[in-house]
Amino acid sequence: MLKRVSKQCLSVLLSLLIGLSTFIGVPLNVSAAETAPKANDRVSIVTDSGKTASQMSLYAGGVYESCVKLSAGVHTYTVKVNGSAKATDVSVNVPKEENVYIRYYSRGSSDTDVKNSTVDSVNNAGHFKTSATLTGSLGSIGAELGISDWAPNDTGGDLVYLGGGRYSKTFTFRETKNEVDIQYKVAYNHAWNNGETGSNVVMKVPAGSTSFTVFADYLQGVCTNSINEPAINIYQSDATVGNISKPAFTTTVSLIGTVRGNSGTWDAGADGWNFSQVTKNLYIFSKTFDKDSYQYKVVFDKKSWYDKIAGNISLNIERDGTNVVFLYDASSQALYDTVNNYNAVSEALGYQSAPTKAKVVNNANGTTKFIFPGTLTDKISLTYAPKSSPDKAKAVSLYAEKDTNGTFSGAFTSENIYFGDGALDYIYFYTVNGVRTLDPSQKETYTYKDKEYSVYTRGAFAGRVINVPGTLPGKSWDPASNQMTYKGNGLYSLTFKNVTPANYQYKIAAGGKWDENYGMYGKAGGDNISLTVSSKQDVTVYYSDITHLSVTSLNYIFADLDLSGTGVPSGTKLTDDGLTGIYKATVSFPAGTYPDIKINWSNKSGGTASYAVSSFTLANAKDVTFYFDPSTELYYSNASDHKINSKNVYYNTQDSKYKSIYGAVEQNKQVTFAIQTGDDVAEAYLFIKGPENKRIAMKKGSAADGKIMWSTTQSFASIGQYTYYFGLANGNDVKVYCDDDGYYGSGKLTDLSSVLPYDLVVYKAGYKTPDWMKNAVIYQIFPDRFYNGDTSNDKAQASARGATKYEFVNDWSKYPENPEQESLHAAEYPKQAYKGDGIWGNEIYGGDLKGITQKISYLKKLGVNVIYINPIFSSVSSHRYDTTDYRKIDPILGTKGDFAELCKTAKANGMHVILDGVYNHVSDDSIYFDRYYKYVGNDGKVGAYPYWAYVYDYMAEHADATQDAAEAAATAYFKGHGVTDFTYTKWFTITKKPILDQATQKPIQDTIGERKGKDVYGYEGWWGYDSMPVIKATNGSEYQTPGWANEMVDGPDSVAKYWISKGSDGWRLDCANEVSDETWQKFRNSVKALGNDNVIIGEIWDDATKYLLGDMYDSCMNYQFRNDILAYARGG
Repeated sequence: MLKRVSKQCLSVLLSLLIGLSTFIGVPLNVSAAETAPKANDRVSIVTDSGKTASQMSLYAGGVYESCVKLSAGVHTYTVKVNGSAKATDVSVNVPKEENVYIRYYSRGSSDTDVKNSTVDSVNNAGHFKTSATLTGSLGSIGAELGISDWAPNDTGGDLVYLGGGRYSKTFTFRETKNEVDIQYKVAYNHAWNNGETGSNVVMKVPAGSTSFTVFADYLQGVCTNSINEPAINIYQSDATVGNISKPAFTTTVSLIGTVRGNSGTWDAGADGWNFSQVTKNLYIFSKTFDKDSYQYKVVFDKKSWYDKIAGNISLNIERDGTNVVFLYDASSQALYDTVNNYNAVSEALGYQSAPTKAKVVNNANGTTKFIFPGTLTDKISLTYAPKSSPDKAKAVSLYAEKDTNGTFSGAFTSENIYFGDGALDYIYFYTVNGVRTLDPSQKETYTYKDKEYSVYTRGAFAGRVINVPGTLPGKSWDPASNQMTYKGNGLYSLTFKNVTPANYQYKIAAGGKWDENYGMYGKAGGDNISLTVSSKQDVTVYYSDITHLSVTSLNYIFADLDLSGTGVPSGTKLTDDGLTGIYKATVSFPAGTYPDIKINWSNKSGGTASYAVSSFTLANAKDVTFYFDPSTELYYSNASDHKINSKNVYYNTQDSKYKSIYGAVEQNKQVTFAIQTGDDVAEAYLFIKGPENKRIAMKKGSAADGKIMWSTTQSFASIGQYTYYFGLANGNDVKVYCDDDGYYGSGKLTDLSSVLPYDLVVYKAGYKTPDWMKNAVIYQIFPDRFYNGDTSNDKAQASARGATKYEFVNDWSKYPENPEQESLHAAEYPKQAYKGDGIWGNEIYGGDLKGITQKISYLKKLGVNVIYINPIFSSVSSHRYDTTDYRKIDPILGTKGDFAELCKTAKANGMHVILDGVYNHVSDDSIYFDRYYKYVGNDGKVGAYPYWAYVYDYMAEHADATQDAAEAAATAYFKGHGVTDFTYTKWFTITKKPILDQATQKPIQDTIGERKGKDVYGYEGWWGYDSMPVIKATNGSEYQTPGWANEMVDGPDSVAKYWISKGSDGWRLDCANEVSDETWQKFRNSVKALGNDNVIIGEIWDDATKYLLGDMYDSCMNYQFRNDILAYARGG
């Protein structure tokens, strides 16, 4: 029975079992209306009356199947659907150990021998095929593969069983020189007339082909191949990668994310998470979850991420034991699941869609969402009020809900509504196309003034777990660290004590996990929030779980504001629980005149201030909202219906009539701002925020044709990034004129709560960049792969990092080794790629400095006038971003003499040379760190690691020893070994806690050196790589780390100066944003002291404005522009 597919069966069984949740089958009470099969049914199998149920896999046509290995003898099995038995204790007599297939037809079967929709390969062998064989007229390909024409019993054409009636196999052959015409069928059980499709499949194999894949499903009557079916296209957001196109049936789709549990959560190469391809376009995966919130997406071929949707997809499971079916549709590149997109999955798999139901959802952040079913043409609104105050009803429109793929869900939904933290008792109704409608999901109703309402209740809300992961004090970027305290009204806070001066970054994480996180501007999964602490102080982080905005005590004004005057209830406060920066209060006024309303600020500069609101008259009762911005002292209300006429208001940053200097403004240089309004505007202000905050009353010009020009001339003493906008008032109405799209030019007239300010950059007076860099043609050289000009130095160094040896590659046509792809995708590993010891970055090809010098004439003919060279200093890798000694040229690249000759030759040919400077980190196998004890005592120095390892070992061996005593012992020990200079011991932070292997979570142990076999003490590695320890930022700045600046930045013979004195024309700075601003400011002073024409270029991946103000860099690596060009070139 099925002997030919036993190995494949075992593989299928393992894939079914890995990662599946277990459960105890408990019969469920199911109403008759719910007995129809559903896409998310949990179908499981229990063998031999066991207590553990294994989930069966879902395939096309509603077929579920499992493969179970049974020993010789009589066994029983039970198939359950959602815990209820469908086929109970079915007996199977197995003559000898074999794989038994058990299949459940969720939509039933017309065959009379099928009982309870269940069959197995022992009792119902006719329902299964023991083999599937490609056979036909295969031409030259068939001859090469040794497959006979039209011979169904030729095992050379056998396909592999995948489960659910599906067979497939990829046939590989030598590259075809011409097109090959093929006709074939797939025969079953090595004979004809066993269910093969009626007509022959015709396939034309294009010239240049090396493979094709055959796919057959005998249950669905499918027989096709990768050539006849459209290719699978995969969108990729990375412009450097480009979109992927692969033949049909050759792509694996794997589930990834916290849906995996605690193992291999985001490991793209992890096994056990592959979807089953059930048709040419559909892939499915099923898993049972307990109540929780999860995140997921998919990866293709275990390496390419699903980018069609930005960010991860949230999966909120409301009850334990929920089965979820994930579906990927390759034709539309849409990713669905039965929680977020039940109907889309059901329709794709042929199940009946479920009608969308009305419901009220209590969100995790204390807000509420109302959902009501409808069609796209419907108009639906919600009216609600506290049961205690039915007359204070509020109506809001509902919007058509769409899933992540843009598909209408069949429901309309409200925005998330915040009613407050207290226990809620509200009444409501819907209006559907003008018809008043109650919520059918709510049984309780309430009658008020002879009208019925639906009722919504909820207990008090006490907050949830919110954390502040990042680089602020605490475990770095741990989503479960730094838990905030709930203050009420959606507001959370956490105070960090005695924060040292530095640049920090953080995000907000919910529930101690990354599944739900917020960054800049409250965006889900957004960029990190940056924070600069200028002096040692306490820093409080605040977060609104309603707006998801976060501010700190350093950049937000906390104002105690109250409202007073006629009709204002005592104690009315203006608040900003959403942390928008705009405080507001709403008061219900009856008709009348209100001449004395004031906003009172009681904590401004320790005193008080009052702001009189213009008198207003209400013809009818009205809810009036008052707004106040503490940073600009701009305030207004919506009391008056006399609005500023927007038609005559105009400003344009690109027109000198309105802004006298185009673009950035030089420090201390005067610039005039002017805005045009109608003659209904009585006041105009310019509000500037940044290093200098200004509130400027603008000068009114003469009126002409009903228009007025307002202007002011300003200068800025401090360089930096500013923002600005205009405030306009007519005595009753206040409006703001600001940017409308972030692209400058003209803007929009809006309310204070919707400000998008213009940017303004003020750069340092006299800021000048090297003229030779302007319009330069730059050639970047990776020296090891450019040209071998001196074979005598090819093996000048045999050792790489630690005990690793270099591998010397003679064939320059070979790609460098990729150990990850070599292990994960061995069958696809390119033939032209080098295969070595499985270690990254230790292949040496032999390129060197003399090779560059010898090619100067070639570069000149290309029009090159600047050569940018990747790192050339002594190192233990081919990339050399892990420096071992900044003062030495890597011996494999040549000598200092070779470098001098290169610079001399370049200058003789009108070229400049830029070096790559790596100041953020070094190699762990360097003279500075020396994890492997190779340099102890050299030049009287000791690396940081041997010293601190001795300290911590000493403390471990002497339980009563203080750290001071251990450091004294370490100093004495190393002095005894010729060490007189301990400078490097202060360059790094090394801790007692060992480094853990990311895969095993066990301590890493050294393999060579004085501490071979012992746990490696902890330290920060660049992006987690222990091979590149990061330089310590003392008080937030590397420049303040003892001894580092003198040797690296501005000492008499510092590295920054040394290589310029040897002929370099400047530096490209690696990981520039990960080094302090102070360091680069001092670095600029040092480099420019040797000549203003020495260039400084920073590696910045995002907005580089702050670095190009004249106090740090001359330019940056413009990756944003690069990505835009690549995207444009590929049609993006």
